Amino acid sequence: MKLITILMVVAAALAGCAGTSVSNEREAVMVAYRECRQSVQDDPAAAPYYVKVGTGFAHLSDTSRATEAEKPAIRSAVDGLNRCEEPLVKYMQGSGNWAGAALLQKGQIRSMHNDMRLYLGEITWGEYNRANQQANATTSAEIHSTKEGIKKGQ
Repeated sequence: MKLITILMVVAAALAGCAGTSVSNEREAVMVAYRECRQSVQDDPAAAPYYVKVGTGFAHLSDTSRATEAEKPAIRSAVDGLNRCEEPLVKYMQGSGNWAGAALLQKGQIRSMHNDMRLYLGEITWGEYNRANQQANATTSAEIHSTKEGIKKGQ
């Protein structure tokens, strides 16, 4: 699963630590983001990507590399998810949630590096899935740390 799944809650979580009430605008942005992600996941062009991505044993131990036939699906999924994230980053920046925006952008960089390594055949699907797990754990820790830092600073 893409790293950004974890980052969907960054805007609400960090804003909540700062004592900001949940706004209709933020909720609308999050709903649009979730709908966009779902449309990418439902896109038949991305289906071969989503068959290979997961956290189960078979996904994590997959020793195959991306085939030429799978590469268009990787591009479709990655490009689609990146398009979904752009409005979220802009909203965070526009609302002053610089910490959330920075975490999201940092996660995007990690994810893109992993996506490119898969696409170029440098890593297997299993290595890709394990790297995504590690990236999710790292981002979770960063979110927790940032939230704690905001709480202490209040």
